[in-house]
Amino acid sequence: MSVALGFVDFSDDGETFDKIQKFLKKDFSVHKINKDELFDNNVLDQEDTVIINIGDEDSYAVCEVITSIRNSRFGLLPIWVFGERELTYERLLFLQLGVNGVFDKSFSLSELFLSIDNSIKYPCKTEEQAKGIDSGEESCDIKLIHSNFSVSLDGKSEIELTKMEFKLLEFLSVKPKCTFAYKEIYEHLWHQEYHSSRRYRISNTIFRIREKLGDLDGSRYIKTVHSKGYLLNVEEVQR
Repeated sequence: MSVALGFVDFSDDGETFDKIQKFLKKDFSVHKINKDELFDNNVLDQEDTVIINIGDEDSYAVCEVITSIRNSRFGLLPIWVFGERELTYERLLFLQLGVNGVFDKSFSLSELFLSIDNSIKYPCKTEEQAKGIDSGEESCDIKLIHSNFSVSLDGKSEIELTKMEFKLLEFLSVKPKCTFAYKEIYEHLWHQEYHSSRRYRISNTIFRIREKLGDLDGSRYIKTVHSKGYLLNVEEVQR
């Protein structure tokens, strides 16, 4: 049975895709997927696993793709990150977001595809997956503490935020479980006209908040709504 690989390419030259196509054995089938069309026409329905070629792209953009997949109905799909450069810092970050493996220039293509092949042949389920539990549906209460720009989760100790991080979280808290568009968030926080090229400012701030809240994959507190924006996944916000 052929293993279907969805190849999400962040590089501009397409050389890695061509190289992988030539390298693959007959029991692999690779399909190139536009990173902006991941959820169009159910393209991921046809794939057994996903490979993301990071290219020279900023790691935050790749994090957004990983998080979007993990928060979608394709959340259990194996994800592998590949790069033809050193990924020393990115390796830990991507693994924290739930990818199955990260391969940089220190690994061979043989190692990458043997790992993928083994993950398909011998899948491992976590206890939550075996019980059919979607941990991403959990939510909790949040308390915003304006006096020192901090936040408390479920009545536990305070977590300090920067002023900008606090303002973003406060903005999302106005309507919990409602999606705020990138444009709304940007123009509220930076008081400038929004352009898609400036989305990284929002992504970077969201990443730092998630890191402080212990929610790097965005599965619990701040969820990514693909191609739209973010929502705060809580039942109640105390002020």
